[in-house]
Amino acid sequence: MNDPARGNVKYSENTDVLSFDVVSDKINVVKSVDKSFAVKGENLHYTVMIANIGGGEKSDLIFKDPVPDGTTFVRGSVKINGTNFSVYDPEIGFVLRNLAPRETLVVEFDVKVD
Repeated sequence: MNDPARGNVKYSENTDVLSFDVVSDKINVVKSVDKSFAVKGENLHYTVMIANIGGGEKSDLIFKDPVPDGTTFVRGSVKINGTNFSVYDPEIGFVLRNLAPRETLVVEFDVKVD
């Protein structure tokens, strides 16, 4: 990738594995990040889409996602479907509301590169 500030940069990193205790295989989880690379002091914005692709309502969902090494969670940055939940922290985890069939929740949060 060509970084305007540093020239040609080759870098890749696997993100942490996001895990759920799921009783049914009818939940689809997709996690993405807004940047391919970042330098110290920059923020990364994570988006996690959690979709109920089954026929029944899903309940007792807990979201927990440790931030990558070399980053720090930005307090107050958690949003669920666009609504800010300033006290939520993905490293500690938080309860999600029930998820109706064919419904998707979008969880967003930021981390700062140390």
